[in-house]
Amino acid sequence: MEPAVVVALVASATSITVALASAGLSYTTQRRIQSQSAHRQARLDYEYEARKRLYEVTEPLLFQLGERGEDLQSRIAGLARTARNGDLEPGRGWLSDDGYYLRSIVHRVLAPVAIFHLMQDGLTRVDLRLDPEIRTRYGMAKLLAWALTDHFTFAAQQPELPYDPYAETEYEMEHPADEPYLQGLPSGLVETAGQALIVQVGERTARVMRFGEFDEAYSDRASALHLACAPVTDLFRDFHPRSHPVLWRALVTQARLCAALTSTEPGGPEKYDWRRPGEQVEASVIAEPLEVARKYLDARLPSAEVARP
Repeated sequence: MEPAVVVALVASATSITVALASAGLSYTTQRRIQSQSAHRQARLDYEYEARKRLYEVTEPLLFQLGERGEDLQSRIAGLARTARNGDLEPGRGWLSDDGYYLRSIVHRVLAPVAIFHLMQDGLTRVDLRLDPEIRTRYGMAKLLAWALTDHFTFAAQQPELPYDPYAETEYEMEHPADEPYLQGLPSGLVETAGQALIVQVGERTARVMRFGEFDEAYSDRASALHLACAPVTDLFRDFHPRSHPVLWRALVTQARLCAALTSTEPGGPEKYDWRRPGEQVEASVIAEPLEVARKYLDARLPSAEVARP
């Protein structure tokens, strides 16, 4: 065979090989690009649907939480004002009987607990990592709901308060029927009380009782709601910041959380000053719960999320 023919055949074979290789490489690259594109699109579709579910579940409940948070923040500041006016004195104050004032604070404290339960139930099928802001607000709602269960932590914050409600004192041994002096509650009791405020509307919708509904149901002493809320009622009966400093720390912390959730001013020591005119109590005692609240929340939330007084 002529050398020129051989060269031509080799060149032709080489060209065919290169063409086939290029075609194969192009096909492989195209398939890889298509696969990556399909993966990205699937991820985008998933995130879109997941975000849609996340917002559908959380936005209405976060709005309700803001509304209830304003109510609770106002009532906590109102407790200081009521004490300042002399209307919280044990045995003869507004929280000494089972009237409106006691019932209303129980409702305002438990409403955020009920809303948090609704959030928990709805968020079992969504991904909180998709929205950092909602994840942070969910964390704030959780702290708000469980603040009353963290009484030992609040007591241990500096300056530490003496608090051992389960210690068997000589008095308790002589009076075994008396209840221990608690300034907080186990999580199970708070959870049960919060769930009692949830009203089912249809198969898929639930909401939190309004105060009128709560008051009517609570008036029936044999009702499930009354029995569930009784421990919370007992916790606040005859409450005064002077005699319940651990519980007062928890409430002031809740007030600061409510302020952060509603983007309102938390207020300084004057807002939580419970001293009656002429009462000999150091100003540091009034400022102390706010400092405890700041440290407690700084350890659990991004500092930027909680406004400074």
